[in-house]
Amino acid sequence: MSTVTEQHDTHGDEHADHGLTDLGYIKIAIFLAVVTAVEVVFSYTQDQLGAAFLPGLLILMAVKFFMVLLYFMHLKFDSKLFSLMFYIGLVLAVGCCCCCCCCVVVAAVFDVAAVVVAIAMIAVGVVIVAVVVGGVVCGCCYCSCC
Repeated sequence: MSTVTEQHDTHGDEHADHGLTDLGYIKIAIFLAVVTAVEVVFSYTQDQLGAAFLPGLLILMAVKFFMVLLYFMHLKFDSKLFSLMFYIGLVLAVGCCCCCCCCVVVAAVFDVAAVVVAIAMIAVGVVIVAVVVGGVVCGCCYCSCC
């Protein structure tokens, strides 16, 4: 009987470094709810905020994205290799999206639709690969804890 208890205690210690306590996750969830409420207030006060509206929403979105990424997807507590792989996928995805948007602007200016369509199709393919790579190695589903 004592061996089972010792194994269970050791197992519990193994998970102690792999995340927050329940109270920590509740605090983060409350923080995310407050940030969401601020975003809703932003949407109703868009006229008063003027030019600060969109940058404000983008900053709040980034804060929520990284909070979920780091804590709920365990990226903060997983191997640095998983973090590196995720961020490489994220950079590829964002870079390809920016490239695609630039191609659309070039097409509008120079009216070269066929070239842009070909480049956009390549960019979309790279984005899909980057998102899949980022999603597979983020640590959320392949967590040693779960």
